[in-house]
Amino acid sequence: MKKIILFISFIICFNAIINAQNNNLTPESLKEQAYRNLNNGKYIEARSLYKKAYEGFAAQGDYRNAIECGLKTDSLYVKEFFFKEAFELCRHMDAIILRGEEKENKKLFDLRLLIVKERLRMYMILRNTERAKEQLAIMDEIGRQANNDAAKEIILNAKANYYLTFGPIAQGTNYYEQLIDFYTQKGDTEQV
Repeated sequence: MKKIILFISFIICFNAIINAQNNNLTPESLKEQAYRNLNNGKYIEARSLYKKAYEGFAAQGDYRNAIECGLKTDSLYVKEFFFKEAFELCRHMDAIILRGEEKENKKLFDLRLLIVKERLRMYMILRNTERAKEQLAIMDEIGRQANNDAAKEIILNAKANYYLTFGPIAQGTNYYEQLIDFYTQKGDTEQV
């Protein structure tokens, strides 16, 4: 009887030590571990670590890193066809950005655009043209408000991909030509 009690108390103590070590990990170290796991093909572990890093960065108010880790988590959900979880995470990231905008008293257009781009990607995978088109309209609005080259590049690329996927193909080709002109004007010949 004493051996069983000793064994159970040992397991409880060992579990508490392991949990304490995992809880003391910083979001940065979680992100690094996730990256290593992803490179080693351990997608489930990477997804879990990216999500923990996302939550840690969000709690710290580091919105850029939070959204980066959230988007990586989201893409790993989509890779395994967990669309419900992926869309739920996008909604959560929207809430994080809203909180960040209120806290910093400025709009975080670039982060919003990345989340909408991820939603667009998911709707395109699901072949939901109506919802994908809605995401393009949202991207246009964010791009109009942001009024910068990075947003314009993302939007042109997204539109080209959308129209080449769902048609009309001529319109997709037109957006790719606009994207090439955009890169040429910037002098970015490598992208062209």
